[in-house]
Amino acid sequence: MEGTAITIERKEKTSITIVSIYKPPRKTMLQTNLQNLFSSRRNCLVVGDLNAKHTTWNPPGNNTPGRVLYQYATKHNLQINAPEQATRQTHRPNNSIIDICVSKGLYSITSKSILALSSDHNPVLFEIEVDNLTSQTLNSIKITNWKTFQNHLNNLLPGNPCIKTIEDINEAIENFNNEYRAAIDSSSKTKIIN
Repeated sequence: MEGTAITIERKEKTSITIVSIYKPPRKTMLQTNLQNLFSSRRNCLVVGDLNAKHTTWNPPGNNTPGRVLYQYATKHNLQINAPEQATRQTHRPNNSIIDICVSKGLYSITSKSILALSSDHNPVLFEIEVDNLTSQTLNSIKITNWKTFQNHLNNLLPGNPCIKTIEDINEAIENFNNEYRAAIDSSSKTKIIN
């Protein structure tokens, strides 16, 4: 993998390492590569074109680097964040989401793929809350009560919204995404694994 990193030292606060990565499509992703990035850092953000696909963030399908990354992140309590929109535009029917963020110690992250520039990759905007760092409990799993989740969604999103303009569509999408996340959060509990 090719990359460059900076560490932001903050007065009386925890430092944050930000790594920009590019993994060429035909290169393998090894667990040792990931271990080198995350093992000695408390708060680390790895962003870039990882050419890693997994159905968790790339609904069209998986590839080997995606499976390796997903297994490593699950085992080491890392968060993978990807936009809902494709980040790589191709002439094939299935565009893909391969420009993603993997984080350790930084959990309040949102992302958005922006249709701009002339590249086959869209710019991706990651918004990260760094003033109030709270780490997830290690050796934990988030369990969602799907019946409660469904009830929350039914109450939060009544019927079809009135849509007459493009702005109405964008507002409806944003509202759905916010309510969906709120329903997941309110229907989920974190359980410690001994």
